[in-house]
Amino acid sequence: MKELLVIKIGGKLLKQAVLDSHLENVISLAKGGKHPVIVHGGGLEITEKLGGLGKKTRFVKGQRYTDGESLEIVEMVLAGINRRIVGRINILGGRAVGISGKDAFLVEAKKLEGKHDLGYVAEVEKVNPEILHILLDNGFIPVISPMAMDRKGTTYNINADIFASQFSANIGAERLAFLTDVPGILENPQDEKSVIEQIKIEEVEELVRKGTITAGMIPKINSCVQALQKGVKEIDVLDGRRKDALSPLIDKQMKLGGTKIIE
Repeated sequence: MKELLVIKIGGKLLKQAVLDSHLENVISLAKGGKHPVIVHGGGLEITEKLGGLGKKTRFVKGQRYTDGESLEIVEMVLAGINRRIVGRINILGGRAVGISGKDAFLVEAKKLEGKHDLGYVAEVEKVNPEILHILLDNGFIPVISPMAMDRKGTTYNINADIFASQFSANIGAERLAFLTDVPGILENPQDEKSVIEQIKIEEVEELVRKGTITAGMIPKINSCVQALQKGVKEIDVLDGRRKDALSPLIDKQMKLGGTKIIE
């Protein structure tokens, strides 16, 4: 069986020229015998769109609060981003198909419960991978937006980092790579050279307590921990601003940068 590799592309990278380089590397991975799956975010464009419509964005513990009106806008923006990525891959010589977690009930959502209500925000309860394997087995690169429904038909937004991590664990992915707009996890947030090359699961709680891991990085890393515990073998937080961030996955002689999270 080919290696399943999930690549999450952060929303801040989607309008940058470097995006094509990442997509070309994804195409190379697919042609080289792997099964890459793209999960994308869209937070920056969602915030811009909501702001343009006079709606203020509110974050709780690094996650976007999503009311009913905002949910429609979120889904619209993510759908547009999805089509752009698919279009670029196809133009660059790959074969991509865009879907969301709602298609063929790929992902069944469970409303995120906790101390703070986040509105129409969920986590991954179950993955039904049939449509995913149909696409992969026929040489297509799936591009997935992090929207999903529960069994009652209620639509939810899922934080793209959490979606990518939980999705990876549920489909038995070998590897998960996050393309972000930072060099990795930083010991000193003000110093981009202070990248922590490797973090063990048992170190995460202390790094959060110290403030090394903050804001939106908290749900990302916590979801990574869960993915490792459920069988994902390798997770990397990479500097997506570098066009060669994914190149070491193709050329094993190149050093992979960023931060590796291990069990």
